[in-house]
Amino acid sequence: MEDLSGIGKYKRAIWWSALVFIFDGIVGGMFALSAWTLVVNLLFRLPVSLLRRKAPSEERKLALRRILLLCLTSALTISYCVLLEHIADERARPVSEAVEKYRENTGAYPKSLDALMPAYLQALPWLKPVLSAPKFKYHLTETGPMLMYASSMWSRPKMYDFKRRVWYTYV
Repeated sequence: MEDLSGIGKYKRAIWWSALVFIFDGIVGGMFALSAWTLVVNLLFRLPVSLLRRKAPSEERKLALRRILLLCLTSALTISYCVLLEHIADERARPVSEAVEKYRENTGAYPKSLDALMPAYLQALPWLKPVLSAPKFKYHLTETGPMLMYASSMWSRPKMYDFKRRVWYTYV
């Protein structure tokens, strides 16, 4: 029989919640583990817990509290990761503006992003405040420049369209 007193009864849920936030929110800035945890808990664990009629009332309440803790942590982590995406979009804007300004002043696009510093940019911005922050990729091709970044290993890259002067998600 499981101990139903104190914080020990939530130990696994707390550890999993911490893992979800650390892995998704701090290390990667993505929400793969959070989304998986949310789906598993809402689609499988919650219905099973609600349908367990033979389980004592206290055990069912405990199971529901654990599920709630995991779902809340996952939802908060997903919200945080969406915020990180918006931060990355805002931090990418000065880079595209610097490339455009360089072209206006010199008549040509820079050969690399290093050519923008320090006259147009002090440094390339850190796109997301996470340990595995995405980096810019810039190539000068025959058809024009290509500026992009992938905000996480799970997401589609964001590219800058120099003709329309907008960032878009590459499909």
